[in-house]
Amino acid sequence: MKVKVVIYILFLTFYSCSSQSINESDLTFKNNLWYSNNSLFSGEVYQIVRKEKKILGKLNKGIKEDFWIEFGSLIWREGIYIEGNKNGNWNGFYVDSTKAFSGDYNNGLKVGIWNGWNKEGKLIYKGEYIEGKKNNRWVYYYENGQVSDSGEYKNDLMKGNWKYYFENGSLMKEGAYNSNGQEISKWSYYNTDGTLKEEKEFEVKE
Repeated sequence: MKVKVVIYILFLTFYSCSSQSINESDLTFKNNLWYSNNSLFSGEVYQIVRKEKKILGKLNKGIKEDFWIEFGSLIWREGIYIEGNKNGNWNGFYVDSTKAFSGDYNNGLKVGIWNGWNKEGKLIYKGEYIEGKKNNRWVYYYENGQVSDSGEYKNDLMKGNWKYYFENGSLMKEGAYNSNGQEISKWSYYNTDGTLKEEKEFEVKE
């Protein structure tokens, strides 16, 4: 009989520990791990949003796992964690649930094509990440849908020819960047009516 009682108590202890729930504000984040009272926390994490309890996700020994919702000051995002790293498709939303961005992660690093939208649902950027860094062609847009600027990146640095535009669609300036992201050679600047305003030469060593 005593053995059964001991087993039952152990079961209740394990169940209560595994089903713990805590407010995110009561957790401490250090060394990439989440703690409660100096102990690695395992269980459900929630946050009070507009007086409502919102389940954010779960922690396993201080590490985020499975589906999570994360709230920022302007945007909230959702996606999957595997062993504490973001993986797969993640999406961000404005307060009114209009989509703000969408893209993929691989072991915590952004990869593939990412898109961003304004609150009206218009595209504001599109480009590719490789191992967490901007690479290849990126395009940015004004709120009215016109292209703002476009060009290529290599490991987060602008490279090659870039063009910048006014909101009316006319060319503002154009020129090139070297492998260090510095302006080089001749840059041309234009007025809003498309006429040439001035030209500048940049002499920067590679």
